[in-house]
Amino acid sequence: MPKSYLARVPDFQELFQSGPVLCVVLSPDQNHTIVAATDAFLGSTMTVRHEILGRGLFEVFPDNPADLGAQEAREDLRTTLDAVARTGKPEVTAMKKHNIRRPLASGGGFEERYWSSISSPVLSPDGAVRYIIHRMEDVTEFVRLKQQGEERQLASELLQLRADQSEAGLSVRDRKIRDLTDRLHAADAAQLDLKNSQLVKQTEQLREANASLRELTARLMQIQDEERRRIARELHDSIGQMLVAQGMYLSSVAAESQSLSTAAVRALADSTALIEQMSRELRTTSYLLHPPLLDEAGLVSAIRWYADGFAERSKIKVRLDLTPDLGRLTDEFEIALFRIVQECLTNIHRHSGSSFASIRLARSVTGITLEVQDTGMGIPLERRDKARSGSLPGVGIRGMRERIAQLGGVIEINTGSYGTVITAHLPSPPARSHVDEA
Repeated sequence: MPKSYLARVPDFQELFQSGPVLCVVLSPDQNHTIVAATDAFLGSTMTVRHEILGRGLFEVFPDNPADLGAQEAREDLRTTLDAVARTGKPEVTAMKKHNIRRPLASGGGFEERYWSSISSPVLSPDGAVRYIIHRMEDVTEFVRLKQQGEERQLASELLQLRADQSEAGLSVRDRKIRDLTDRLHAADAAQLDLKNSQLVKQTEQLREANASLRELTARLMQIQDEERRRIARELHDSIGQMLVAQGMYLSSVAAESQSLSTAAVRALADSTALIEQMSRELRTTSYLLHPPLLDEAGLVSAIRWYADGFAERSKIKVRLDLTPDLGRLTDEFEIALFRIVQECLTNIHRHSGSSFASIRLARSVTGITLEVQDTGMGIPLERRDKARSGSLPGVGIRGMRERIAQLGGVIEINTGSYGTVITAHLPSPPARSHVDEA
């Protein structure tokens, strides 16, 4: 073999260690001894290569005694590694929390981390498992972002509960006012002026309270839409870009696949497929939170996109009748109409049992009409009056009514054995400003 060719042969140990993937190579023995690790793995786990090589995986990474679920997570991982060693087949480990011990130079103690991993066997010529490649991904930031979203959702629900309680309190005050009116009719003429003045004052207070409640509801919905937009953007710009980078790294490895073993090529293909699936699911979640088309192309394009995706996911056929001359509306109108479509289709999928839905969006000189219809079982009889009056429990229909009311419109609900039709009527929106278009 020419020396010039030998000089070009890469040092595969150096390539492995300097790779961007968090990988550790284990011996399939009882202790799962560490035989190799990438620099990325060492950096993420705050370890040093010469201190961990030759030691068991669970010796190097002990349980955090303050974490009650640490033992269960350790046993799950051990079971997975034992299965790979026994069957010679790759195993995917669901996301688990396993805290990492900090070096004493960094203050000691444990740092909370969340991981997902794939364990793949390296087979010898006789088919025996020679090594186990344990590839990890640190998903701590994704988990924390999700937890922050759940905390914001909890805060939103708490504010909604307080608003509901305030509404109930206003109802009690309204009954007291009616009682006061009855007593005024029975009172003598000498006291009518005084009691009338008190009634006027209390009525004004009630009107102010109602106005404050509506302002609070509108602000809550605005905050919710802003948070959805922000979270969608962060998912796309941060985690989405990391997945793209990870896919590029795997593609560069695939270019050298002729020098890999069959098992390694198979593990590489599985990893690539997993990255692609994660990217698709992340993109779908981001778009459902706030579709970019709503900002870029307008309401009609966003409804078409969402209806197509909904039909594919739910297997419910959706017929669209969207006016071609709708034009661009203000942000408030477009977001409100899109959220109503989103809420209606979600209710059809969850509750109606219908295999068909239709969406009609029309514009006339008097305003805009949105109609969403299904052919399902309809709203139960005992809930129909509450649905039409807006007193049905839950935030779905009530939220739609509030969104439309903030824009000066109304919602009508017609339901029966033929299905349910929800119609929103809005006045003509103001002209879209250049700031909105930008």
